[in-house]
Amino acid sequence: MADTIETQYMELMLPVPTVQSGPEYAENINAAFTQVDQHDHSTGKGTPVTPAGMNINTDLDFNNNDATELRSTRYQDQSSPISAPTDLNCLYVAGDELYYNDSTGTQVQLTQGGSVAGSSGNITGMVPPAAVVYSPGSQTFTFLSTSATAANLDAGSYKMREVAANALAVTLSSPAALASNYTWTWPAALATSANTFVQIDASGNLSNTRTIDGVKIATSGTTFTVPPRAVTQTLLPFKTPSSAAGVGGFSQAFSCGAYTNATGTYTLVTNQSIEIQSVGRPIRVGVVPASSATSVSIIGSAGAAGFLRLLKNGAQWQEWALSDSVEYGPCNFEKYDLVTTSGGGTAAVTTTYQLQGKAAGAGTLTVTELKLIAYEI
Repeated sequence: MADTIETQYMELMLPVPTVQSGPEYAENINAAFTQVDQHDHSTGKGTPVTPAGMNINTDLDFNNNDATELRSTRYQDQSSPISAPTDLNCLYVAGDELYYNDSTGTQVQLTQGGSVAGSSGNITGMVPPAAVVYSPGSQTFTFLSTSATAANLDAGSYKMREVAANALAVTLSSPAALASNYTWTWPAALATSANTFVQIDASGNLSNTRTIDGVKIATSGTTFTVPPRAVTQTLLPFKTPSSAAGVGGFSQAFSCGAYTNATGTYTLVTNQSIEIQSVGRPIRVGVVPASSATSVSIIGSAGAAGFLRLLKNGAQWQEWALSDSVEYGPCNFEKYDLVTTSGGGTAAVTTTYQLQGKAAGAGTLTVTELKLIAYEI
């Protein structure tokens, strides 16, 4: 029978009681205790210590050695970046973001919103929590003033492109001569129906609540149309009369008062010269009472007829022969004109109309309270 037993982990040679005696027993005991005194749980020097056997309750010093073969490191999330005097040259997590404190205690944020944060100082004045974050999945840059809060941008022209190779750009630019700053505020939501107009008010607020009702404005494919009879008289703007009217205007002469001519030579009926601009639409030219009278008084005398004529740009355009002592209504003196624009274009053309009168034989032509009018139809 052996007089010693070898232990499993430290290979201690322990004497077998009642078998080994004398000095060998004492020597084996002393050698075993010496080996126990030197044990450090490394191979051959004790059972390896498992995590269950450790209670780390203070900082763990690696004596300037590396921690090797780590699968990962996991951190306790701090409520805010740490700043104790001893928090130097350390890596940690605060607010679900990764930070590094350098040897001076400067807190460097390494991640932002699930992406790598840009290095502080790449943009002048940008220090954490401000950041520019790029998300590879959506291919999106996000400018943040603080965590989860967007930042304002101040820049020149902005070029928008499709996220594709060599895509062309749409450029948004401010006017070259801008009198003052102004703001556009977009609608709170998309329009609730198709064919909706976008409006802007004096404060720059955009709205999209005006829809095409199909009554006053309709659509035909990609074209806006005005349905028949959609524009009623009450919707038309009032046209201020003028003796020299622009496109779409109403040209009107002043009253002729009491005009007489006892000669056989045409002269201008007092004040009866007007002009109007048009773009090719028909023009109605006519005579109307200049006062509350219901008709135009145009009378010849001494048994002789008189004449009225209408000039267009200085040339005779229409002539009317008048009977003696007959009072004519305004409908007897009207004519429709169609002014052709140059080359069939849309440039405005100015036309002058004049009314002249003369007597026939020894008579006298009298015209009372008349005025000449012209307007585009």
